[in-house]
Amino acid sequence: MKRFRATPAGITVTFTHDEAAALADMAAQLEALLGGYEQRDGDAALERLLPDGYRDNPEDAEEFRRYTQVELVDEKVASARIIIDSLARRTADGKVQLVLTSTEAFAWLRSLNDIRLALAARLGIVDDRFRPAINDNDYAIYAWLGQVQYSLLRAVDR
Repeated sequence: MKRFRATPAGITVTFTHDEAAALADMAAQLEALLGGYEQRDGDAALERLLPDGYRDNPEDAEEFRRYTQVELVDEKVASARIIIDSLARRTADGKVQLVLTSTEAFAWLRSLNDIRLALAARLGIVDDRFRPAINDNDYAIYAWLGQVQYSLLRAVDR
């Protein structure tokens, strides 16, 4: 991946075919995960993505969830869908060259954060004391996603 750049046309980036496929797949997995949000209890990833609004009061947490959760899930799914749809634009050489609007860029940032949160939950990352195993491919993906997110955040901030 070449880093994201702010241009007059929008936020630009080029991904290889493999990078684009991996990102689209992770966004699709997030979308599928969120489709089962009703069964969030006991699923560390869903609990991380949809935390209780009131940790000390289960009744208030349930009430808060009842009024906010569907909209929150819909927004998260829509952001993941923007990543999937954006990455479907392939060039003849197999690369994916994107020009994101600011609305799309912020959706990307939200969804990249959600993907990283879900992956962190699956990897057991709860604080900075986590140490991955040598050659941990899942952690390498997590770290790469952090680089993608950071690059996009820097471009948006310009």
